[in-house]
Order: sequence, then C-alpha cells, then structure tokens
Amino acid sequence: MKNRALVWLESLFAFLFPARCRCCGEELGWTRYRYICEGCWSEVKPVPRPVCRICGRPGASICRDCVLDRPPFDKARSALLYEGAVETAIHLLKFERKRVMGRFLAELLIEWAPLEEFEDAELVVPMPLSKKRLAERGFNQVDPLAEAVSGEMGLPLRKDVLLKGRETPPQSLFQGREERISNVRGAFEVGNAEAVRGRIVLLVDDVFTTGATASEAAGELLRAGAAKVYILTLARAGV
Repeated sequence: MKNRALVWLESLFAFLFPARCRCCGEELGWTRYRYICEGCWSEVKPVPRPVCRICGRPGASICRDCVLDRPPFDKARSALLYEGAVETAIHLLKFERKRVMGRFLAELLIEWAPLEEFEDAELVVPMPLSKKRLAERGFNQVDPLAEAVSGEMGLPLRKDVLLKGRETPPQSLFQGREERISNVRGAFEVGNAEAVRGRIVLLVDDVFTTGATASEAAGELLRAGAAKVYILTLARAGV
C-alpha cells in the first residue's frame, strides 16, 4: 500500500510540476534524456575528427600553429564543440551557479571524451580558480569534470597541485591569442611539486579556446618536474 501511495504521489507531483529542460525551459515530457530536451540534445556535437595530434584542433595531423609555435603540453583533446546546449550549460554552471549542470556536463565528458588517448596518465589535476574567484562563485566548475575523469580512469585526483596565485580578468574578455597569453602569464604556481615530479599529468578544464591558459598551466607543471602534461577539456571553442 505504501509503495502504491508513493507512486501515486510521484505521478501527481510530476503532473503538477513537470520536469523542464535545464537549458531552454521546455517541458521534458517523455524524453529519453536527463536534464535537457531532445531539441537541445540535437545541438550537442562532438569535435570532428581527425584532429591535430598536439592541440586537438580539427583538421591536419599537425596544425600550422603547432608547427610554428609548439605548445608545452604533449597533447590536448576536447570532447564537444562549444556551441548550442553545451555553451548554455557551461554558462549556467559558471555564471548562474546552476550546479546540477556540473553533473550533466560530467556525464557528457565521460561519454564523448577520447579517454583512451590518456591511458598512460598517472594523475588528474583540475584547472584551478583564484581564491577570489572561488570565494565569489562558491565552487570550481571544473571539479565535477575532473572528479568524473578520475573515477572513470581510476586515477588519483589532486586539487592541491596546481594553484592560481594571481587574479586575472576572465579570458572571455580577450579575443586575440597574444592578449590571452599575456593575461595569464605568471598566474599559476605548483603547490605540491612532489606529487607531479616524474609523472604524467592529465589537466582537466571546461573550455579550450586558444590554448593560452592550458599552455601557461602546463608550463608551470613541467617546470615543477612533471614528465608530460596532457590537456582534456569538455568543449572546444573557435572551431
């Protein structure tokens, strides 16, 4: 009797307060997806292959930028294009503090990321926020992504390794690569060099645009003694 009553109450609640798409607000109805409607799901697009074997940009095996100015990280890969529902979900998480989107984005990352390309990684490190930004937001939006990767790959997650010691304006305010490089120069520091010395680090972030942030962070990890640094992001912008 109790189970029947519970089912009835759940059905009544669903009727009175139907679930809505977290991105567009449409009623979910009988969609086979959680969090977003089928219309928004159709906007979720993987990064087209093949990609540059270094920076992960779609196209040639090695892109022109990496030939002319090879980044310090060994390779970077992104799961999805930064557009449509993916862009909306990241915005909701970062700027409107809709933390449920962190679970959704983590699920997308595990489903679409080429994790097999990082089989020799030895630890997972999330891209950090400055203390000021962390206090303002209340959480690091990269943490659920890094936690999901750590769990899926069975690798230790180290949040104490890479720190952002200098507050910088958001990279989204700068369009050019040189401006972005200048903005984050010297922004990172390694808080636990022993944890990375001689090891292959998988650095996780939300969006890869020009690679300026990834390069600066990777360079700091390498200077601290990391053997290699790989970059994995949920989304790739500017494709």
